[in-house]
Amino acid sequence: MFETKLTLVGTVISEVRLTHTRTNEVPVANFSIATTARTFNREKGGWVDGNSLHLRVSCWRRLGENVAASLHRGDPVLVSGNLYSRSYEASDGTRRWSYEVEATTVGPDLSRGTATFQRRPSPQAEPGAPATVLALGGADPEPAVPQSEAA
Repeated sequence: MFETKLTLVGTVISEVRLTHTRTNEVPVANFSIATTARTFNREKGGWVDGNSLHLRVSCWRRLGENVAASLHRGDPVLVSGNLYSRSYEASDGTRRWSYEVEATTVGPDLSRGTATFQRRPSPQAEPGAPATVLALGGADPEPAVPQSEAA
């Protein structure tokens, strides 16, 4: 299958809407993003906005739930995923196209602000079970030491 992968840097321009599919209740979050080219105009001595691109973004399952809990209209954001086009017939009978990004990764744009990350527990993890820390370089994972047992 042909996939067009891209990464966008932009601003959330709609509130995030979390819904669930009718058949199997899979969560999906949708929002729109705008990305605008900026260039330095020497004659004006400052930055000016260029053309804008507005795209709809869909985030499925856990990513959708996390996006709905984290992002709001006006937030600077990075979106990475696959670009899809869909054709449809408008009410006036003309053929139209829409474009959508199915996100694989979404995060705040830290060049425009700060963020605090809060890890959600894995759905498979048992409540109260110690977290597993994975080290880079092929080392075996070691269980985290509960604070009550720390020296």
